[in-house]
Amino acid sequence: MMRNAVLLAFLMLSVIAPLPADTIVQRGAAPTSLKTVVLRYGPHERQAMTIYPSQSGAPPPLAVYVHGGAWRAGRHERVGSKPRWFNEAGWAFASIGYRVLPDAPVEDQARDLATGLRTLRREAKSLGFDSDRILLMGHSAGAHLAALLASDDQWLGEDRRAIRGVILLDGAGYDVTGEFNRRGMLARKLYADAFGTAPQRQRALSPLHHVDAGDPTDWLLVYARDRVDAVEQARSFGDTLQQAGLRVERVAEPRNHREINQDFGTPGYLSNDAVRAMMARIVCERVPSQPSMRPGACGN
Repeated sequence: MMRNAVLLAFLMLSVIAPLPADTIVQRGAAPTSLKTVVLRYGPHERQAMTIYPSQSGAPPPLAVYVHGGAWRAGRHERVGSKPRWFNEAGWAFASIGYRVLPDAPVEDQARDLATGLRTLRREAKSLGFDSDRILLMGHSAGAHLAALLASDDQWLGEDRRAIRGVILLDGAGYDVTGEFNRRGMLARKLYADAFGTAPQRQRALSPLHHVDAGDPTDWLLVYARDRVDAVEQARSFGDTLQQAGLRVERVAEPRNHREINQDFGTPGYLSNDAVRAMMARIVCERVPSQPSMRPGACGN
């Protein structure tokens, strides 16, 4: 019980003050002194996203981040060092906000994120990034939502093809039914609040049950090596991805649930090399918009 209570506390630790409700487009400097663009894609104050444009020449790839918060909390503004990590590599970065419980069920959260991602692709030219080279990443509940968008084409449709890689940071809910049946009473309530108790709905919202060969081909699953449920989720979901013929790498971090997110890209983070390798593959991949971004570096 104490272990589940601590995990729930980690999941709820990302709430900050909302953006002004009347913001349409806001340009300025983030606390990290990086240039930012804030766009709204809907009327709710959470339906907003912050873009950190790249200063590189050719339109760069875009990394898109989905925050966690137990499907009921969290803020898209809390990104840690991720924007700087990607900007210094010549990439653009964006963090999408979305409505949460109790205002929006998980299905509406997925719809919000899909709308935000489509908006980003539509505005790619004005924002200066490549709309066909997107790396989608998320932490905790955000990892579940990122995996759902990447594995189930009902949310993004044809836009899903733009996702070239997926990074999941200590995610939960890849197999909702399995987790619901394995967890303790407190965690079961958390899952019941988010996914209900009907096995059909739980299965429909489980990325594991949507995996097929048409999903993005490149996946990185980062998880806390000492969190039993995280290890089990990474194993079962990663195995399912591999069985579909997709590229999967799993990294067991010696960090807790919160540190895996906040320490991303810092020295000593075990996943840094795996992230860089995925970024290089995305840069070199041939896509409709450009043959490859850096021909010399890609051996062609």
